[in-house]
Amino acid sequence: MVTITINTVTRKLNIKLFYIALAPTFFINIVVLLRATNNNINFNLGRNLLYYLVTGKTVYYTRRLGGY
Repeated sequence: MVTITINTVTRKLNIKLFYIALAPTFFINIVVLLRATNNNINFNLGRNLLYYLVTGKTVYYTRRLGGY
């Protein structure tokens, strides 16, 4: 288990993550990824982009800024 702090619109909130693994080369924010996938937006790690699942249209190209 790992506890992380996230910033919401109104306050900071601690959430607990269970059954996680460290992936040193993985660089997308897991909280944002969950919200995106709930809105039919997927992440392509090989091409480093977010895209709409239904149409395949690119939403955003990602790039690593440091860290994991």
